[in-house]
Order: sequence, then C-alpha cells, then structure tokens
Amino acid sequence: MPHEPVAGASWFAVHTRPRCEKKVERQLRERGIASFLPVVRETHRWSDRFKTLDAPMFPCYLFVRISTAGHARTTVLGVPGVAGFVGVRRAALPIPSSEVEALQRLVASRLDCQPHVFVKTGQRVRILGGCLDGVEGHVVRYDGGDRLVIAVSGIKRAVAVCVQGYDFELLPTDAS
Repeated sequence: MPHEPVAGASWFAVHTRPRCEKKVERQLRERGIASFLPVVRETHRWSDRFKTLDAPMFPCYLFVRISTAGHARTTVLGVPGVAGFVGVRRAALPIPSSEVEALQRLVASRLDCQPHVFVKTGQRVRILGGCLDGVEGHVVRYDGGDRLVIAVSGIKRAVAVCVQGYDFELLPTDAS
C-alpha cells in the first residue's frame, strides 16, 4: 500500500534471507519503517487440498522508504533476516519512486500477474486509461498475449501483467 511521503526519504531495496520477507516486513513496520512487500496470489496443491496464499513477488527482496540521514539505515540492518541493502560496495542505491509506485498500483489492482525475466531493452510504453493509467513499462510478446513488464532495475527483477485491451502511448526508447 502507498505510504505517506517521508521528507527526504527514498525507496531502497533490501535483500532478505530466503523465506523471511513477511517476517522482516512485519518487524520493519513495528519499528516505524515504511516498507512494501509486493505479493502475488498463488494456488498450491497438496494431495488432499488446494490453498491460495500471498507469496513474495520477488523472493528475498522488499522495499523500504527511509531517509539517508539519521539512524534508519542502521535500524533496517538490525532487523533479523535482513542480509543488507541492494547496491554497489555496501552503498544502498535508491530505487526510483515511479518503479515502486507502479508495483504498488499493480498489487492493489489485483490483476493476474507473474514474475518475468528482467527486460533491459525494448520499447517503453505508458498505459492510457483503466486502473493502470500512467503505469510505464516495456511491452513484450509472451505466450501469445501482450504483456507489460514493470521493471525494478535496482534488483534486476520484473513482473509481467496481461494488458490486452488497454491503450498505450509510446515513449522514447531507453538509451542504455
């Protein structure tokens, strides 16, 4: 869910130990740290039953919104299950707010989506209209249907959602 903006705060990706994402998010919230764990609905089948549950969209990752000033970084690193911030040489790299907000809108929309291979090249588009109005990403051909890939470049992960029937606006291609 979207959080109230914290003055001078940025989004950062946090790497967690396997299967600790929900526990880490709960502990961060208890400590007053704004966090976001994107989840997808999965149905698991056992021999005697089916069960639907929310699983992390990006296993071993979640996002925190903190100010780089103060003790918030130390607080996050002190949470059991946190392996560290995603970055280069122990320096946490901020994740663009637009990428986290796109994920928040996708999760809130409850549209069927699935993790997708990270896409670095390809045409970028912006969706026009509907519950995803303004969301940007890369369009790819996947299983015969049009899918929008919302990429989170800081952790090299992405999620794909079927967008057949939505109108698109083409954006300039990334220069990378």
